[in-house]
Amino acid sequence: TQTDPTTGCVSSDRLMVTVTLTNISAPTTTDPTQEFCAIDSPTIADIQVTGTNITWYISETSTTALSTTDALIDGQNYWATQTDGTGCVSSDRLMVSVTITTTPAPTTADATQEFCAIDSPTIADLQATGTSVIWYASETSTTALNSTDALIDGEDYWATQTIAGCESSTRLMVTVTLNTTPAPTTTDATQEFCAIDSPTIADIQVTGNNIIWYADATSTTALSTTDALINGEDYWATQTDPTTGCVSSTRLMVTVTLNTTPAP
Repeated sequence: TQTDPTTGCVSSDRLMVTVTLTNISAPTTTDPTQEFCAIDSPTIADIQVTGTNITWYISETSTTALSTTDALIDGQNYWATQTDGTGCVSSDRLMVSVTITTTPAPTTADATQEFCAIDSPTIADLQATGTSVIWYASETSTTALNSTDALIDGEDYWATQTIAGCESSTRLMVTVTLNTTPAPTTTDATQEFCAIDSPTIADIQVTGNNIIWYADATSTTALSTTDALINGEDYWATQTDPTTGCVSSTRLMVTVTLNTTPAP
């Protein structure tokens, strides 16, 4: 009804209004405790729920909406409403608990690792303790190195490990040293011997440590020091560094001449 302000008369007819109260339910989720990896820097936008026009709050009663770019906090509960097409907000809120997993970097007992250049060491040869270790060329690179990539002398390499699907947000640094041993030396690249002396490998004169002789420049089968020398043959020598244990990657070549003197 309405009342005329002048006459004070109330309307004899009445207007009927039908009221509908729209009750919007809270959004839903199949995972009320959601886990994230710290390395991914998860935000409010990463929480998974089903609903329309989701709004997040820090508590069940807070009226200050969170930003979708706000960083998630480990162990925190977050509360969500949804808004339907009529603009009605759900009176109930969905609670989601957040767990953020921080995976530590792998470890090593040797932060400066030494290798022999002759062995052509690769990423696979780096020693680190961890699960699903991945190596990178820098602390911030997102491009993983291949296990077959050759190591570079003096280079730093950075490793992560992945546990339960979460890669470590910090990295282990390992510095690589490649030891190159020079070939042995000689003042006489063509050495002559008397056939009557039955000279052997042991008779060839070179300067170096732990000398090993081979029949050619690429052979991997070492000759015995008691093997008889052959006239006109080339012999190839390596030396091994007594400190590093590294064999020289280049070889010294010595040519042998056996002199045969005829009887009188």
